[in-house]
Amino acid sequence: MAGPYASYAHTAVIPTLLVALIFAAIAGLNIGGEALARAAGVRGDWLAHIAAQISGLSPVRLAPVVFAGQLLALFAMESAEQIATLGHPLGFLASFGAPLAFALAINALAALITVFAITYASRGLTAALRALAVAMAPMMRRLPASRPACVNVRRLSLDARSDIVRTSPLAWRLANRPPPLQATAAL
Repeated sequence: MAGPYASYAHTAVIPTLLVALIFAAIAGLNIGGEALARAAGVRGDWLAHIAAQISGLSPVRLAPVVFAGQLLALFAMESAEQIATLGHPLGFLASFGAPLAFALAINALAALITVFAITYASRGLTAALRALAVAMAPMMRRLPASRPACVNVRRLSLDARSDIVRTSPLAWRLANRPPPLQATAAL
C-alpha cells in the first residue's frame, strides 16, 4: 500500500473505536433496561431497583450462576474460534486450553471475583442512593405544592382571554356540586 494513507499514523483509531463501543454498550443497556423496567412495571430508576435487588442476594447463591455463564460463554467463544480455524469444534474439554482442574479453578476464581465486585458495587450504589434520598428529602418537602387538579370555574370565567362563556353568580355557587337528590330520584 502506498500513498498518504500509508504514511498517516492510525494509533488513535483503536482507542476511539473502543470508547465508541463502550458508549454504545452503555446506551444499549440503558435502552434495554428502560424497556424491561417498563414491561415489568418498575417505577422510578430501574438501575437503583436492580442494584437493590442484587445487593439483597447472597454472593454464595449468585456465584454458581455466574460460573455456569462463564463456562458457557467460554465454550461458545472457543467453539466459534475452532470452527473458524479448523472448520469444526474440538469439544468441550478442548475449549479450556489448560488442564481441567486448573482451568476450572481459574474460572471459579474469576466468577467469585465478579460476583463479589457486582455485589459490592450494588450495595454501594444502593447506600449512595439512600443517602442521597435522605439528604434531599428536607429540600423536597419545602418545595411548593403544585396547583390543584380541579378547575376553578370562577377564575376561568373571569379571565378576559377565556373562551368560556361567563357564568352567572348562581352558577358560581352550583359549580362542581352533584345534582339535587330529587332530580336523581326522578330518573
